[in-house]
This record gives sequence, structure tokens and C-alpha cells, in this order.
Amino acid sequence: MGRPAHAAAISSGDTAVSDRYKEVGGMVRLWTAYQSRFIQDEEGASMVEYALLVALIAVVVIAAALFLGEQISSKFSEVGATLEAN
Repeated sequence: MGRPAHAAAISSGDTAVSDRYKEVGGMVRLWTAYQSRFIQDEEGASMVEYALLVALIAVVVIAAALFLGEQISSKFSEVGATLEAN
């Protein structure tokens, strides 16, 4: 079994192939550096996630209150009247 073609081309001094692998290697290192930077900076991402969750919960509560507003109001009135009677 021989070596892969790209290994033979690099060792034989084919500069086009060699430069291409250097370029890809540089892109991989750059991508790895970006990933490690974002993985290390999780505190800001966590705060944003919590803020989005709070906003989503607020939207759901407001939508439910608008949708069920009359029913909620009548239940509170009913409970209030029952408490006053006792």
C-alpha cells in the first residue's frame, strides 16, 4: 500500500497542493480559535438566553390575559363576592 496522493504531492514539493493544505490548515485554526472564544464567553450568552425566556413568558402571560380577560375578571368577581358574603 502506498501513501495517499496528497501526501505524495506534498512531500514531492508540489507547491500548489502544499499551499492549498496550508490555507485549509490556517482556516481550520481560525475556525477553532473562534469556537473556543465563543465557548469560553458563555456568561453573556446565558444572560441573553434568560432575557429571551423572560420576554417569551411575558408575551405568553399577556396573550393569555387578553384572550381570557373576561373569564378571569368574572372569576375574580365571583371569588370577591363569596368572600364578602362570609
